[in-house]
Amino acid sequence: MDSVNTMDNNACKAIQGNGEKDLKPKKSATTKKWTLKASVEALNFGALYGLLDPNAQDDVVAVLGHYKLAELDLVYNYSSDGKGSSFKLSGKMILDKVALSMAYTYDQNGWSVAAWLTAEALGGKNLLLGDIIDSLAGNNGDDVEELPDFIRNLPIIKGSGDKIINIICVKMSKKNSKPAAANENREDSYILFEASVSLGSFQVNFVHHRDLSQNSTDPPKRVFRVAIGELPTLKVDTLGELPQPFDEIVYLWVQDKKSQKQIGKEVGLTEDEVKRINKGIEGSDSPSADWLFYRDTRKPESRKPTDVVLAAGSHFMVLAKKANEKTAILDYTLGRKKKQQQQSGLAVLAGRGDGGAKGGKGKSAMAACKKVIGAISISNIGLRFEDNVLSVILDATFRLGPIGFTFIEAAIGIDLKNKTLRDLTIDNVKFDLSGLAVAFDQPPIRIGGIFVHKKAGGMEYFAGGIVISLEPYQFVAGGLYGKVKLSKDGGPYETAFVFAKLVGPLIELEFAEISGITGGFGYNSEIKVPTVETVTQFPFLQGSDMSDDLLTYLGKLVSIDGTGSFTVRQGAMWLAAGLRVSAVQMLDIDAVFVVAWNPSITLGIFGVGVANIPKNKESRTMAHVELGILAVVDFGAGVFKAEMQLAPSSYIFDPSCSLTGGFALYYWFNDKVPERSGEWVFTIGGYHRSFKRPDYYPNPPRLGIHWKVGSNISIVGEAYLAITPKCCMAGGRLQATLTAGPLRAWFAAWADFLINFLPFDFWGQVGVSVGISCKVDLLITSFTVSAEVGAQLDLMGPPLRGRVKVDFWVVSFTVNFGPDVKKDNPPNLKQFYDMALVSGKPESLAASFMSVAHAGAAAPNTGKDSPHVFTCRGGLVQDDNKDKAAATEEKTVWNVKADEFVLAIDVRFALTYAKVSRPQEFGENPDLPEWDKNGDYLLYAKPMQISSNILSTLTVDILPVKPKAELLAEDDKPTDENWRVTPIIKEVPSALWGEYKASENPRETGKNDIGTLLDGKKGTLPRIMGLNIKPPKPKLADDAIGTFDAIEAMKMAVFIEKETPEFKGLKPADSAFYASKEDDRYNKVKKIWDETPVAPRAEIVDILGKGLGWTTSFTTATPTRLVENLGTLLMAPPQISVA
Repeated sequence: MDSVNTMDNNACKAIQGNGEKDLKPKKSATTKKWTLKASVEALNFGALYGLLDPNAQDDVVAVLGHYKLAELDLVYNYSSDGKGSSFKLSGKMILDKVALSMAYTYDQNGWSVAAWLTAEALGGKNLLLGDIIDSLAGNNGDDVEELPDFIRNLPIIKGSGDKIINIICVKMSKKNSKPAAANENREDSYILFEASVSLGSFQVNFVHHRDLSQNSTDPPKRVFRVAIGELPTLKVDTLGELPQPFDEIVYLWVQDKKSQKQIGKEVGLTEDEVKRINKGIEGSDSPSADWLFYRDTRKPESRKPTDVVLAAGSHFMVLAKKANEKTAILDYTLGRKKKQQQQSGLAVLAGRGDGGAKGGKGKSAMAACKKVIGAISISNIGLRFEDNVLSVILDATFRLGPIGFTFIEAAIGIDLKNKTLRDLTIDNVKFDLSGLAVAFDQPPIRIGGIFVHKKAGGMEYFAGGIVISLEPYQFVAGGLYGKVKLSKDGGPYETAFVFAKLVGPLIELEFAEISGITGGFGYNSEIKVPTVETVTQFPFLQGSDMSDDLLTYLGKLVSIDGTGSFTVRQGAMWLAAGLRVSAVQMLDIDAVFVVAWNPSITLGIFGVGVANIPKNKESRTMAHVELGILAVVDFGAGVFKAEMQLAPSSYIFDPSCSLTGGFALYYWFNDKVPERSGEWVFTIGGYHRSFKRPDYYPNPPRLGIHWKVGSNISIVGEAYLAITPKCCMAGGRLQATLTAGPLRAWFAAWADFLINFLPFDFWGQVGVSVGISCKVDLLITSFTVSAEVGAQLDLMGPPLRGRVKVDFWVVSFTVNFGPDVKKDNPPNLKQFYDMALVSGKPESLAASFMSVAHAGAAAPNTGKDSPHVFTCRGGLVQDDNKDKAAATEEKTVWNVKADEFVLAIDVRFALTYAKVSRPQEFGENPDLPEWDKNGDYLLYAKPMQISSNILSTLTVDILPVKPKAELLAEDDKPTDENWRVTPIIKEVPSALWGEYKASENPRETGKNDIGTLLDGKKGTLPRIMGLNIKPPKPKLADDAIGTFDAIEAMKMAVFIEKETPEFKGLKPADSAFYASKEDDRYNKVKKIWDETPVAPRAEIVDILGKGLGWTTSFTTATPTRLVENLGTLLMAPPQISVA
């Protein structure tokens, strides 16, 4: 007990300096022991630093140093040998407005601090729990602000015991969770501070925990707990009384300031710390049983005592009794993010999280809780805290005979606004229901319905759906209507969508049957376009075997949070229509056509084809093929996609012989990303092993077969083919394995080919391996004997040649075969020209589709291997008198509108220079320069295998078909406008127009994994591939008609010429009777009408009417239309008298 032994006069002086009252040492004559007594007042507990356990001085001060001591009596005992034996302090500890009795004891067995407040000492003082917690935490209110109002504002009142506040702090041993001896090592001890506060019928607990093995300057960890008592019994219409569906709800607050500063570290209480806190301190008021719980989500094999099990922050925890022991079934931690997981349809509709441990603000967390309350069966229970309302959410069902009902987001809401836990009454607890689902499932009749009314995220909506199934028909429908007040897209606005599908025999044809129709419409609604993997889950295509759970299906259908097929978005619209066709008694095809505006247009065809051979219940199905089909043109993204993929359920011969594979064709015709624009790819089954696939390329699975024959034989076969703008690649793999006890045999073969386009050239590698192994078990050991024969074939062509490397068990050799190859004979320029014409014809599927998008486009000139294609892309006037087939003839004359005419000349051979010669016969100014364009690139001919570039020019001469005299009027002046020409830039394959490099030629390198061909980088080049030509802008005709003065034309002479009498000028008697001579009388008249009050005007009209004897009343309102259009309606302004 070193601190007692080393106490000296300096320590005494330290105490005296804080307000000495008495200091009296006494010596016992009989025991020869000394006793030192002293009393002080008005100091902090931290001032006793020198009297504390030297092994934990800083730690004790960190926990207790901020407490104020009003009065303090000290008793220090010395043994006969002059060594200190015990040290005791007693006095008053200040907590907010009250003084607690306090005792501090320190002897050979350890030390402890105790403080308490009795009901008598409390008197009539008004104390709130928040004030006490603030004093206990000692952080000037910063910590208590983390607690919600309904906790902070709880009043402190007397409970069943005598003590209202009870505090104890002890240094504990990690070995046995009992008070530690004075000389206990820091690594084996910890400080535990416990405080209990009475709240009448229940109490709260506050704990400091400080591990002495850590740095002494680290702040302690804190935990606060209060249990929510029983709720008032609710009465629900048609259900009667609804008892409390849980055993207990606990609010916890955990603080870990040190870990919060360490980014990336888990923050909170560890498993070891929770166990220590639960064991508590003997003699304290802490519960005898465990009172601190956590929901353990760790895997049993990975659990460690140092794992954080109670995260820092505020918790609402649901406790339930299992085998008469309380356990935490749900831990709802406010403010912590939880990874999004796939949720059920009803959970999505309710807007809640999965049955996990954590939820964010406004989100809910769910956990399994099997409980039956009367007619209601509860399967899950959850919590949500938002706007000071704690909601207990229930997944509950009840049955009435064969009819099942499911509550959608049933919740018991506890309103804690301006309330405390003590103030809860039946008026603060309400039962709420967002929707109801009904199901009748008695085959052959299945009926399901769902209706939801909900407010969420600034939106109020009504959603519903229905499923009616009666063999052989099934009807599915769903819809939503809502009002969005505010969203990231704007607002307010309304949204709606409807969807319906009918499946069953409808129309019989000779070879097929229409067995289903579907359709839908969405306004301010966005439809989620499926991928080829998820196309079978598209609601327009999902078949009658959609799910055994009708309500889950409907829940997914009408959800709006992005997990379903439809979402809310302002300005988006969509239309969908589809059919289901059954043919030849073995093939069913579901297809739907979708048009979406978002705001750009997206067109899509989605389908699912299912073939069963044969399709009958009597015989075994030899093949089942399910194929997802997708074709999309997204004009906003500038991409065309066509994909097909076999579903995992496809098989042949036997379900154990599964089929895989996919096809994809992508064309980025107008992508905003330059690296993708003009790119295209075609693949069946994927790519070469060495190909570095760009992220935006599709990745279909290998076209293959996986067959498990019994338990001994396994066969795997795969193949692929892919074409990119750089090259073509193909290959496959075959593997067979036989296992019979200790014996294992295998056969494996693979092939990868790299193919150049032009000229045709390939280099491939083929490998074969055959082996056998046997495991031999002896009495005390085992070993494996194996033998393998392998061969690798390098195959090239044309002509076909190569070499084979054979690898036996103990020897290997190489064999060459095929003719010797002389130097390549690449094509000359004429051959390359012919090759380019063929490669540019016909157009690709996507290019053909895009050409249709030009409204009114005339059919191109498609002469045999013509290097040019002429197209009228604007201004074409259809001549109904001519044969439509004549439009394809070479010398067809187009009737066009001059101001809208657009001529497109597409070339099949890339250009480096283009020129348009101007025809002077059209009246153009000869001084204007002619249009020409040089490509800012070098043009190559890669198949020619030359390093030099080539030149390619296009000259367009525009010639009139009539003489100049017939085309121009006599006084027409030459126009200063030129013909408007723009080059047509297209992306062309680098395999044809790229620069030749010998390192990319398989024949030169002897490789089939050339990196530059398989690097996945852009394989197209922008080149001039034609011209768009428009006539000069039309100029206004010269107007030879002079200005017409309508007022002058309306004047008529009163006297004939030279008969007008002369009048002598007279002085005006009153100038007010003559018209004003102001020039801008239009505006003055408008001003008079606008500024004259109506009342005087009404009096004048009334006097005038009475004087003239008029019986019809007249309006005095301003003639708005006349006044606003005076200059248009009146050819001259009204006369104005001079006032």
